[in-house]
Amino acid sequence: GLYQNYLMVSADTLDSLGSFFPNRGIDVRNAIGEQYIEFALEEKNSMGTDSVMGFVHKVIDINGNPAYENRGLWRQETISGTTLGGGPFINYYMLDEEAQRGILVDGFIFAPGQTKRYQLRLMEAVMRSLRLQGQEPS
Repeated sequence: GLYQNYLMVSADTLDSLGSFFPNRGIDVRNAIGEQYIEFALEEKNSMGTDSVMGFVHKVIDINGNPAYENRGLWRQETISGTTLGGGPFINYYMLDEEAQRGILVDGFIFAPGQTKRYQLRLMEAVMRSLRLQGQEPS
């Protein structure tokens, strides 16, 4: 089957360490999805997270940097509420203390009717290999 894997990376300034919290990765993801990710259709549409099922949050370490891992489902909806598609996502919201910023690395898959576990694991491996500028390979 056809798999469409997407990876997005974004950085935002942290006003304080108080802005580094588990749902921050979800908030940044939703803001990007709403503003920039749209299916090519006549009716306005945007991507968001499916909060009905909830999210799985975990604190992890990515190459010496604290991060929140978030897993859940995303969906693409029209402005009138019609669901166009969706699938799983995983993201890491990592703290770059030196630059006082948060970095979101987000991967999501669109593959209707297909098993997505293997594709998600591949994305996870790529995303966990992220190193900040100046970091040595581990």
